[in-house]
Amino acid sequence: GIWNDIRRMATLENPVTEAFFQQARVQLGNGERIRFWQDTWTGQTTLQTTFPSLYRVSAQQKELVSNMGWFEGDIWRWVLSWKRMLTEEESQAEIALNNILQQHYPRRDTRDKLNWGRGGHFSVKDLYRKAT
Repeated sequence: GIWNDIRRMATLENPVTEAFFQQARVQLGNGERIRFWQDTWTGQTTLQTTFPSLYRVSAQQKELVSNMGWFEGDIWRWVLSWKRMLTEEESQAEIALNNILQQHYPRRDTRDKLNWGRGGHFSVKDLYRKAT
């Protein structure tokens, strides 16, 4: 589908691909198509880029957002798993990560979306303009 095509495009290095991904933003729905560490869904960068030390010790490096916790009634509970005990510095980073995650959580009946640019709608004309 479209998500696989976009992920394949991410491996290419050219001005069009760079322009596309500079403008692309993932909007979290149920989290079934968004990679927790590798996709940009909580801000301007990936969690892997923002928290490299936590990524290295995560036992969930390849997981989707939907697999990073569960619903207790209507409340989403994040569950992070580490390969080992965290150092003091990593524990401080975990607190910062949890502060971000408190502002973002999956929604059961909403699909994940990819928005592009300020208005959220993709156009080839806008992409061409940004790539040149």
